[in-house]
Amino acid sequence: MKIASETLFYLRFTVASLVLIGLMAFPAWGQNGAQASSNGSGQQSQLNECARYLEKTRAPQFKRTINPHQPNVLIGEEGTEMLIPEDAFVKQDNRPVEGEVLVVFSEYFDQADLIAANLPTVSNGRLLESGGVIHLEALADGEPLKLAAGKSILVNFPGGAADGMQLFSGEYDAQGVMNWVPLSDQPQHLSATTLGGKIAPNGPLPLFSDYGPVDAVTLKFRDKPEFTAPGYIYAMLEKNYTCRGRDAIYLEIFVDAAGRPTQVNSLTGRNNCLRQAVEEAVQTLVFDPKSLGGAEKFFFQVRPEALGFAKGTENRFESIRGRELAVGGAEIEATMAKYMEREKARNFVKNAFAVTQMGFINCDRFASSPRPTVASTIELSDVYLSMNSKVFLVFDGMNSVMEGRPEARGTFRFSGIPIGKSVTVVAMAYDPAVGPYLSTKKAVTTQGSMGTLDYQQVSEARLMRELARL
Repeated sequence: MKIASETLFYLRFTVASLVLIGLMAFPAWGQNGAQASSNGSGQQSQLNECARYLEKTRAPQFKRTINPHQPNVLIGEEGTEMLIPEDAFVKQDNRPVEGEVLVVFSEYFDQADLIAANLPTVSNGRLLESGGVIHLEALADGEPLKLAAGKSILVNFPGGAADGMQLFSGEYDAQGVMNWVPLSDQPQHLSATTLGGKIAPNGPLPLFSDYGPVDAVTLKFRDKPEFTAPGYIYAMLEKNYTCRGRDAIYLEIFVDAAGRPTQVNSLTGRNNCLRQAVEEAVQTLVFDPKSLGGAEKFFFQVRPEALGFAKGTENRFESIRGRELAVGGAEIEATMAKYMEREKARNFVKNAFAVTQMGFINCDRFASSPRPTVASTIELSDVYLSMNSKVFLVFDGMNSVMEGRPEARGTFRFSGIPIGKSVTVVAMAYDPAVGPYLSTKKAVTTQGSMGTLDYQQVSEARLMRELARL
């Protein structure tokens, strides 16, 4: 689905809402749009001709020159929405960026995109179901930039994110095979100090249970839906904390099975007092486990500038621990009511992800199936072309693509796939002297061989048309 005009987006995100978060940047592409050395080890020569061909066809789709010292909105051709804050980029040696920045952005959403860009959806051998892949690069005077410390980008994938989706970062090995790793398993480049610290209980916090648990999707209280969690946080900031200033704070909230926050991280924000106060206020809430759908974490954002606090030096944070009456009462309810109309007019971003790492980013969930897994093989009749081939399984009914590993004499093996699944086998080869080759076959996953494929020479245009029919 494409968005015809950026006007729609600006109606949904006010100028104030843009001053909230930072940006991630991704590894640079080469001058011709091809991926740079896949693992930084100089082993690019190990790629076969088909992998090289797919690199050349994976050109960036979207380029925009921006002023990096002000908030920016970028909307991809497929509808991906990104909020980029001011001063999100720095040079590799951490020097600030002085002039304009060129942002280069690409999106890959359906199975044809994923195959044509050589982006199979597998994480350490486990099949993934993708909600979309993005790639972003930022350049100043031709020099690749990196993400500034404490910055992240807020990304809305088209159609939102399905239950269980999380972010994965991708990296190619020396043979050009992509592997995705959950961002939660990656070492974080942001320190605990930068993030405001990971909240660990130090004595019990009082609970605000007057209106029941909070729906993690709508952020409304179950027993009093005219009030929301952000409204409660605003009231807590005004009545129980002495922090002053303006900020935009995007929260990562981990919860236990009962919906109690076990860890709260502020991923954005410069006002340490406000960030600590917001983190602590969230810990006094309980979230409805049903609305979480089994997820162990979720995100939402608050903008303390909506409180109208006077500008000035931020105050010292003081915890409410031991002050049980601080979380409820008539004053809190009256203050919540005061802010509700203003809050209703604000569009809190739903189904958005705060991305904090450079690289290819995939919005995925692990594919689940009650069926046992097997190892299947496909044979290519042309052994010569098989040495310069890529072979994929395209799964019916799910946005998943698995790449086969080459074995001897034109055999490609797929491991860890659910048995009895309807798939399309797609084999591609490339001969620099002739051009691309293609072969496809409908099959059902089974233990052992799924048959043999014979190649047919095709034009690049026909190759793309055939992939689009998958």
